Amino acid sequence: MLRLTPVQPVDTVRDCLLPAEVRVLPHDRALLDQALRGPSLLAPFQSHWDQADRWQGRPTIPMATYLRLMVVKHRAGWGYETLVREVSAWR
Repeated sequence: MLRLTPVQPVDTVRDCLLPAEVRVLPHDRALLDQALRGPSLLAPFQSHWDQADRWQGRPTIPMATYLRLMVVKHRAGWGYETLVREVSAWR
């Protein structure tokens, strides 16, 4: 099943303990985050899948999350295994 948008994140206790300046993205990453939030980014995916086709197959991560992961992978120059290891460490 295809999900186009992620579930809204919930602040954890750990997040609340961090100083406010740590929770703010640096300028270059804030611009990238703003670009990745744009509705035009997911438009090709929305037009590719019909509404009925979204419910076939196994559940997946949202396409917006996948695109963000691929941006991180590309910017860092990582391979897939490194990406999985690094992202899994963030949890």
